[in-house]
Amino acid sequence: MHAFRQVFLSVLVSFLAVLAASAGADEPVRLSRPAAASAEWEDFGAPLPDGEARTLSAVVADADRLQGTEVLVAAEIVEVCRKKGCFLIARDGEATARVTFRDYAFFVPTDAAGKQVVLSGTFERRALTAEQAAHYAEDLGQAPATDLEDGFEFAIVADAVRIPRVETLIGLSGTSSGGWTPRREGAKGRKKTTRFDESQPPNR
Repeated sequence: MHAFRQVFLSVLVSFLAVLAASAGADEPVRLSRPAAASAEWEDFGAPLPDGEARTLSAVVADADRLQGTEVLVAAEIVEVCRKKGCFLIARDGEATARVTFRDYAFFVPTDAAGKQVVLSGTFERRALTAEQAAHYAEDLGQAPATDLEDGFEFAIVADAVRIPRVETLIGLSGTSSGGWTPRREGAKGRKKTTRFDESQPPNR
């Protein structure tokens, strides 16, 4: 009877530990302190530079001219790396971009999805192979689509991200309602949605 109790207690403790870990998985993660803050917002990375922000749609529409240049962009965060906050997916209308952070020097809170933000960084249009897209999907535990094609992505390597403290309801779309979308060359429509793994270093 004593042995049975020991086994039962051991199983119970293990079960409770699993429950506790599962409950904690959804807790927001904040691995970086703000570089500047007010009652309304927090700046991560560096204080946001002064200037008039352009919408992400406007930047993407002018992608050829803005390739490799510093931009100040306004967009909605639609998804954040859920483990560390080491990348985010920004969207404005039909325009999307994957945002990483310069030299992995900072991260953003994992509960930032759904907020309208302003960020500064280097804008790029990058080639993306079907193999890369499939690898990103597998790293997130997703089954890669069977019809992925080589294409490209819009990306920003950010130096500063300003995030409001209160969730912005305008344009709220949730944390997994689309996110990053790879595109085919010469196509205006969307392809399969693939999300990126936080374990992959940013492509620079």
